[in-house]
Amino acid sequence: MLWMIDNQIVPEEEARISPNDLGMLRGLSAFEYMRSYNRSVFHLHTHIDRLINTCRSIDIKLPFSKEELVEMVHRLNNAFDSDDCGIKFIITGGPSKNQFSYEGKPRVLLTINRCPVYPAKIYQSGAIAESVVYERYLPTAKTCDYMLGVLEMGRRQVDEVLYITPSGSILEGSRSNFFAVKAGTLFTSETGVLGGVTRKFVLELAHELDIPVKFEAPCVENDFDEAFITSTIKEIMPIVKIDNKPVGNGLVGGLTKRLRQLFLKKVEALKSTPEAILS
Repeated sequence: MLWMIDNQIVPEEEARISPNDLGMLRGLSAFEYMRSYNRSVFHLHTHIDRLINTCRSIDIKLPFSKEELVEMVHRLNNAFDSDDCGIKFIITGGPSKNQFSYEGKPRVLLTINRCPVYPAKIYQSGAIAESVVYERYLPTAKTCDYMLGVLEMGRRQVDEVLYITPSGSILEGSRSNFFAVKAGTLFTSETGVLGGVTRKFVLELAHELDIPVKFEAPCVENDFDEAFITSTIKEIMPIVKIDNKPVGNGLVGGLTKRLRQLFLKKVEALKSTPEAILS
């Protein structure tokens, strides 16, 4: 693992922030996670744009430009000894004398590590999810507030926790976007969710495969034919059981397989054309 603090690469033991930083004291911090395939960062500029928008939405004034943030990612990526990496930005609210108001300069932390890999079995047999009634504050912002997800994932021992409205509409996962399939049509919520980078890419794949899409939040009580989640690490991960109820026939669905096969094919092609991946 390597760390960069305010554009300076430092040893992990020197990666420190003030104990008065609002990111630690009040949870005021932005977060962005991206990955590289064969050292090419997948949709880097889209990730950086989302990071900038998150900071803007929580009133953090970034001390670096977009171009500087992109260059920081390239520097750290080139300095690391692995081709397939997970790269994480954390932008803190900065130190505060009164420990409540924005006062100091935000800190920009960047870390890189080998990208986690899920076992092949979960893509072959499918993942298990459970739902919890919860709607995130500022859902379009990617902040470090993952408390409910951490607690519920630990207590339930499932692969993902799905956030639903009081009426049962599935919004998103704790660390993913959610899709349901019914009669050959994709359903996914357009509001109350994070604009996932992988989600956007999957919607483009669906268009390429002539798969119709309805931007409607599917209800957890409905009988789906298939379901899957998307994220930077998970890519396209099939869901075969929700709240102890099988999705469809309880097996990974054909449409999910088609989308995942095309996703992997695109990634393999993009590895040899990094200019396409850096969009």
